[in-house]
Amino acid sequence: APEGIRAGMQQLYSEMVDQDLIDSMDASKDWSKLIYTMSYLHCVVRQRLLYSAMGWSIDESKIGLQVNDWQVCISYLRDHMLDKNAKEIKRSMWLGIRYMTSEIQFGGGFLDEWDERIMMVYIDRFFAEDAMVHPNEWFAGVQRPESAQIGDHLETIRAIKRDDSPDMIGLGPAADNVRQTQSGHLLVEALCSLETRSISSNRHFPPETLADDAAGVAQGKKA
Repeated sequence: APEGIRAGMQQLYSEMVDQDLIDSMDASKDWSKLIYTMSYLHCVVRQRLLYSAMGWSIDESKIGLQVNDWQVCISYLRDHMLDKNAKEIKRSMWLGIRYMTSEIQFGGGFLDEWDERIMMVYIDRFFAEDAMVHPNEWFAGVQRPESAQIGDHLETIRAIKRDDSPDMIGLGPAADNVRQTQSGHLLVEALCSLETRSISSNRHFPPETLADDAAGVAQGKKA
């Protein structure tokens, strides 16, 4: 999966979301907003994995983060609204949506109490009872399109910042240091796993040299 909120949203919309999906519930004024909201939440949950323990306490394999997991969520939302024959989401429907999202689809893999609490903070922000009525700013200037036109959704996605700063998912500035350190460690591990290299002079560089080189690169990333 692509790294970053903007890239993740672009992937979902290029592969999974089109005007036909948005129009599939044309009687509902909330449907297109739900599609965008669920998509953004999906990308936020994935993005937190880049922040080590400051993100989530478990690894990706324990959380529903693949495109098919997103499909399950969207299918549930559509079936739930069809079952209720709803043009807009009522309070009783929000309870089901919030429970499915936080406790089953995403939250089902959380074993840590703090992870569960964090997930509920996101649910409270993205799926508040008045979320479809009153447009709100989620994080750092990130908003949901109110239109049911795919072009407006794509334009909103293109406006998402490219730098993927931690405030876009509700984390503080210190999280950026954690992410850079984590990236540096992964780089060191990748380089150290390579076999001994040779150059035109047929000299060989032992793994210790690779580790020193990688550590220098990692320090440069943190600077």
